[in-house]
Amino acid sequence: MNLPNEVLWYGRDSTLPEAISLHAGKLNMTYASGNLRNIRFGNQEVIRMIYVALRDKHWGTIQPEIRNEKIIVENSGFHISYTSIYKKDDIYFECHISILGNEKNQVIFEIVGESLSDFLTNRTGFCVLHPIDGCSGEKCEITFPDGKKAKYLFPKLISPHQPMKNIAGMSWDLGEFGKADITFTGEVFEMEDQRNWTDDSYKTYCRPLELIYPYLLKKGEKVHQRITLKVVSDNVVEDIPIKPYQLTYDENINYPLPKIGVGRRRNYTISTGEIELLGKIGFDHYDVDVVFDESWQHGLKQALLEAKELDLTVRLKVWFSDNYQHEINELLETIGNDKNLIQSILILELDKNVVKNDFLSRVFNPLKKAFPKASIGAGAAGFFAELNRNRITHEKLDFISYSMNPQVHAFDNLTLIENLKGQSATVETARSFAGGKEIHISPITFKIQKLPAAQVNETSEELLEQMDVRQMSLFGAGWTLGSIKHNTESRAKSVTYFETVGAKGIIQGDRDPHFPDQFHTKAGAVFPMYYVFREILKHKRGMVFTSTSSHPLDFEGLVLQENGKKTMILANFTNKQLEVGVNGIAPDASVKKLDEKTVMQAMYEHDNYENSPYCDFKFEQPITTIKMRPYALVIINE
Repeated sequence: MNLPNEVLWYGRDSTLPEAISLHAGKLNMTYASGNLRNIRFGNQEVIRMIYVALRDKHWGTIQPEIRNEKIIVENSGFHISYTSIYKKDDIYFECHISILGNEKNQVIFEIVGESLSDFLTNRTGFCVLHPIDGCSGEKCEITFPDGKKAKYLFPKLISPHQPMKNIAGMSWDLGEFGKADITFTGEVFEMEDQRNWTDDSYKTYCRPLELIYPYLLKKGEKVHQRITLKVVSDNVVEDIPIKPYQLTYDENINYPLPKIGVGRRRNYTISTGEIELLGKIGFDHYDVDVVFDESWQHGLKQALLEAKELDLTVRLKVWFSDNYQHEINELLETIGNDKNLIQSILILELDKNVVKNDFLSRVFNPLKKAFPKASIGAGAAGFFAELNRNRITHEKLDFISYSMNPQVHAFDNLTLIENLKGQSATVETARSFAGGKEIHISPITFKIQKLPAAQVNETSEELLEQMDVRQMSLFGAGWTLGSIKHNTESRAKSVTYFETVGAKGIIQGDRDPHFPDQFHTKAGAVFPMYYVFREILKHKRGMVFTSTSSHPLDFEGLVLQENGKKTMILANFTNKQLEVGVNGIAPDASVKKLDEKTVMQAMYEHDNYENSPYCDFKFEQPITTIKMRPYALVIINE
């Protein structure tokens, strides 16, 4: 089986959109796929992204087709124009876009759109993403549509509700670099804290959610909006020298690994061969969903058998109804003599995104009486936003829990990497109101998962909606490494990733994928992320040193120490070769690579790969730099 590098890198046989570097006076930025990203003044990030969004009546994001793109780049400015066509189901919207940058440190982004059909939308217009670093805790002056002004703060902890509303303009200090100013015309804007969904940004968007949504755009209706960004500065901005790629770490600041588990794939019985492979990883627990439908008892009994074969304890997530006492009794009877396997039970409420305090107060005591040795928790089946807005106050709980995925609002590789840091923010905010309870995260997946309580069978169409082709790729392994690092350093107590088998799993398993033209594996494949979990969990009793990547959007690293020996795992997030500086590695360290040269062996001849360390470069001892191919994973063991 021969696969193009792009498939091995990020799961898709296509090149990434070209990112073009632009300047507007002293502002630097990149342009790709119709969006402006990473707008900087000196080394200060001013705006993370400006883009146009069309969300359907279910909050689905409609991807546009870009036509007639023209890009004129000058010494101190640029002019970009293009047409975006949004067309899906009953939605047909055409938008003409102009982006100007000039020598006055100014960017003007304008859209003139027309609805070519009648359709319902929750949002059609501009979104502006503000970086957390540089904004968090800082003052921001808002100009209202009537010209009045008021001062606010960018929130440090995740704000459950909109921190700023009714926005026609906003300005904030950039420290030594001056002041940023944005004006909005054509619509009223407001801000939300996107860290509620693990996006590492604040978002200023139109239109206000206090207005009725979805709202109707009629055929022929026009949308005309403009954003003007300007940075005012009296300082001379020197060219910023290019920093070398370096991973640094502090042995004096360290953390234990969280308990790391894997989710059970519903309505699937894992085979002996699959159990043998999965059992080698060393997971701490098996996450099992219980929904009281017609087949729940058979499914739970099978899950308990699998847990024993995998030598894992079980964390149950149980969707209780108002008939909870009967359900607890049946749960106890079904588990029977395997009660000692149950490490924890997460209380969820049927048909609710987050369990309510009054419901919890009724269920907790009878459940604790039935399972006195199990930890009992509660929380949100879905996003942290639900838990943040409906905080659980029950004092006797052992933990609170919520799920994560990195692509609620955008889906490109860079966004997924940016949003790794947003995972840490949810844990830090949850700890602020948890009253000392443990923070559990389950599940962590690449895409939004339909709640088991919906009792929806996994049909082909539903699998397509929930799977991500990057699951089987080197990028998927690197993202997983970054997720474990950030959740460890933010002191999460327990994290559960993905599923065991298949397109949302750790391995492909005994069956070929449902969509081989899109998910490019075959039966027997071991996904690259398998090796991330296995390597980290070899050292589960070790400590993780806090570490810093000089370029966190390009590469990340995790440093473990157990019994005086360090293990360092590095991941390249880019399609270019990197040379990363490292320090403090013993001269006799071994180096193993997982990249485009070795990944097929790792996927399909995993025993041979694990038994044959791979090193294709020479170095002077001790190791001080590591060369990494695109999207490579490098494991260094002392």
